[in-house]
Amino acid sequence: MMGSWAKGWEENIENEKDAESWFGGFERRFKKLGVEIRTSKVLEVGSGNSVYLDYLRKQGVDAVGVDARPRGKTEGLPIVSARIEQLPFPESSFDVVLSNAVFDSGVYNQNHQLMLKEIARVLKHDGLYVATLNRTKESIEELTLMSDPRDDLVSVFRRE
Repeated sequence: MMGSWAKGWEENIENEKDAESWFGGFERRFKKLGVEIRTSKVLEVGSGNSVYLDYLRKQGVDAVGVDARPRGKTEGLPIVSARIEQLPFPESSFDVVLSNAVFDSGVYNQNHQLMLKEIARVLKHDGLYVATLNRTKESIEELTLMSDPRDDLVSVFRRE
């Protein structure tokens, strides 16, 4: 459960300009890794206010969102209400999984190990998981860290 002090904290991407900036950074990083996000099947975990999911869709990205409590303008968006520990998607469904600040036990009651296992489960082999503002140092054998572990802003993992 989110503490009252954290109200509004979840919404790191507040508008289309923020979304455009995040998208540009992701797209450049993916191209360096040989991944074209616009032709990938993408899952955004922790979709929050749905601003980024909406932006992805407007860019032609085949993206689906999931959040424990979807909010914002979700009408017409493919967003599912579910916890990350229990993703309601078949194994190997996505080329890319994105998350922004979803690992924080100080704000949420979470099982990080189960969250990572579920993310790995729904990723295709050689798929990428990109986590921004990640607050967990846990990893599992199915996900290999590809970025500098000292980078507190973006962590990139590949599913073996």
